[in-house]
Amino acid sequence: HRAIDFFSNNEANLTKAVDHFRIDSSKYFLDNDQFIGFKLKSSDPLSFHYHAIRYLQDLMRFHSRDTDPSAYLDVDFKRLKFVYDKGAFEDRVRPYLKALDRIINRYDRKEIIAEAKYWTARFYSTLANRYKPTLSEEYRWHKKKAYRLCQEIIKIYPGTYGARNARNLMANIRKIKLELTLEQITIPDKPFRALLAYQNVDRVYFRLVETNREELKQYRYKNRQKIVNHFLSRPVLK
Repeated sequence: HRAIDFFSNNEANLTKAVDHFRIDSSKYFLDNDQFIGFKLKSSDPLSFHYHAIRYLQDLMRFHSRDTDPSAYLDVDFKRLKFVYDKGAFEDRVRPYLKALDRIINRYDRKEIIAEAKYWTARFYSTLANRYKPTLSEEYRWHKKKAYRLCQEIIKIYPGTYGARNARNLMANIRKIKLELTLEQITIPDKPFRALLAYQNVDRVYFRLVETNREELKQYRYKNRQKIVNHFLSRPVLK
């Protein structure tokens, strides 16, 4: 596992050959047995991703005859996520979800099904970050889809590792997030743009107070609550 984690790291993969190894097709999402069986070919034997795939094959092959499939599937979940994250081909969403569905339908152990459904819910939650309100409705309800799947996991498979992970994911989805981004440079007495990003917030109130560079420097490294209290005590301009 340590070797796989090391070779999965992009930061370590700094130097690439001209014809470097690429995870370039959905064959890396193949059924477990097919993935283990296909021969890996590369003219770039120093590629970190090449070795990551090779070690994933070796480790899955090693665990393929285990009576308990837990260790085998633990590697398989890692394989599927790695291929999705590092794949250099366009449509990776459908084969990734299809591979998780295959695990859900193949095994009848609740621990395995719960874990596969958790990875599915986590993936939906990640896809929700692609939602672009002004451009498309795609991915808009993926957080809700992930949340409902987590509820299903907890209800049907209580006490499993997947259910515990589902609870954590639900807590993350419910988390309140608020981020305000302003332009770095603005012209005095002229309008400027601001971007408000939020999650699980119904309304936001703004208060404008007067300050200056020296005051901001003075409070720069102070406790966040002290900063808030200080400026809340100032006269309101708007």
